[in-house]
Amino acid sequence: MDINDGWESQARAMVGQEFGPVYGPDRVNRAMVRHWCEALGFPCDLAVSTSSGSESGESLPVPSSMMQVWTMMGNRGEAALPGGATDDAWKVLRLFADGGYSSIVGTSSDQHYARTIREGERIAYMSHVSAISSLKKTGLGSGYFITVRYTFLSEGRDLVGTMDFCMLAHRKEQFEQVAQ
Repeated sequence: MDINDGWESQARAMVGQEFGPVYGPDRVNRAMVRHWCEALGFPCDLAVSTSSGSESGESLPVPSSMMQVWTMMGNRGEAALPGGATDDAWKVLRLFADGGYSSIVGTSSDQHYARTIREGERIAYMSHVSAISSLKKTGLGSGYFITVRYTFLSEGRDLVGTMDFCMLAHRKEQFEQVAQ
């Protein structure tokens, strides 16, 4: 086996270690809900109507599937917000990269919703690595399946929902050999 036990032991030691909270950069807002609905082809009458939402004192219905979106930092990975954690469970991927498993492919995302998100809320998440598989042979080459559990919370620490995100960390050169 071509594994450096140091990085793998460190990665496995992270299983169950809690990180966070990491706060979303923006409050839940009408414009982003409208963009989301338009991008995915959903009806967005509620998102653009002046008779519903904050103008009338009512909270805008927010798609539950946007739960993760409110906490994403963007493509440049801007720094965490003041008062929030500066690291999360994704730091396990740096250890896999140290071991040569630097190519990452998302394999599944399983979300469960506890309540509706409301316009004006700031969403945060806690995260931990919940599972790391043994070395597996896949069509992309040998690698490890890593599952990260997210717990999404409101500012008041009310549970919004959870997400289990599984990814495959594999060696890039193995993928290139398989592709040829």
